[in-house]
Amino acid sequence: MTRLSELGVEVGRLCVGGCHFHVLLRIQSPRLAKRGLCDANALTDGRNPLPRHVIGMAKKHVSHVLREKNMKAPGVLWAKRGKVILVQNEKHYLWLRDSYLPEHAREGAVVLP
Repeated sequence: MTRLSELGVEVGRLCVGGCHFHVLLRIQSPRLAKRGLCDANALTDGRNPLPRHVIGMAKKHVSHVLREKNMKAPGVLWAKRGKVILVQNEKHYLWLRDSYLPEHAREGAVVLP
């Protein structure tokens, strides 16, 4: 999560299960988070490319750290293109943080504050 903080991204909650993860992010400094984002890899359908870009940078960082520590299993670590859902308002954010994501602990996921 330190890497995201360096990019001006606040992690509201992280939930990691056996097959997928959820992360609730608040992008505080779009200027920092845009590093590496260019027209060649931006979305062309009108959606904001920044959230997907930030997730991609975080996944890349985790892959490198796991490889350095000899903890990465052979093969692909991440599936292609996860689903990015934008938070609608503060009420939606609080529901995700305090209800939806903690509920995954019942399924065996690790939920971090």
